[in-house]
Amino acid sequence: MSTATDSSAFWDAITADDPRAIARTAAEGFEASAASRVNPDAITPLHFSAQNGAVQAMRALLDLGVEVDARDRWGSTALQLAVANSGDAGIDPVTLLLAAGADPCSVNDLGATPLSYARILADAPAGLISALHRDRAVDEDEGDGSVVFEAAARGSLADIQAAVRADPAVLNSTVDGETPLRLLVRRALPVRPNRPNPHPLAVGDAVSGANAMLSAGAKARKVGADGFTAQGFARAFLAPKPLIKTLDAAAKKERA
Repeated sequence: MSTATDSSAFWDAITADDPRAIARTAAEGFEASAASRVNPDAITPLHFSAQNGAVQAMRALLDLGVEVDARDRWGSTALQLAVANSGDAGIDPVTLLLAAGADPCSVNDLGATPLSYARILADAPAGLISALHRDRAVDEDEGDGSVVFEAAARGSLADIQAAVRADPAVLNSTVDGETPLRLLVRRALPVRPNRPNPHPLAVGDAVSGANAMLSAGAKARKVGADGFTAQGFARAFLAPKPLIKTLDAAAKKERA
């Protein structure tokens, strides 16, 4: 059987947002869920249509049974691309994918989720965040504010090491949407306009504290209530590069 990548007519139909042409070429034997071999990011037809806001094409592809949360080279789903391009395409591609079961907290290789993308999007359309937040699939395992959280908030390496030994079970729990590792990342953010952090942690202390938590089982890809992982939060808000590198390495091991 031929694949979608063998047919320029199939991709032209998606570009034209023509559901009849998509159905016709699919009926001729072209595989609608195949990723493009000529695109280095390995996007599928659903990725391509979501990126271009082609709602009719998206609906036709979903009717053909394509996988709604298929991933591209970077681990991104069609929903992540629809969110990233919603400033131009609007919210309809996003709501269509959510109705089809897309995960608003699917984590890509950079630690970002559709919900976290929406929160930092400068031109996010009205209703985008509320739509994603309403359909989120975040664990709601609220912790009790143990010593691990207190140590992470203070940023003391000695306190973190002692707290991790005393209470490692809560490393991946949340309090007010925050994990201990996310709290540590927040404390390490450099001071910027409109972002108070009067005493940011020294970079070495932040990295050592993160390593202590990660070695005890903390997850860099654990999604908080706002859609951010520790890795994604560090990247989005420009944490020190050594800390980002540490979290990227941990996230890569988690994906393996």
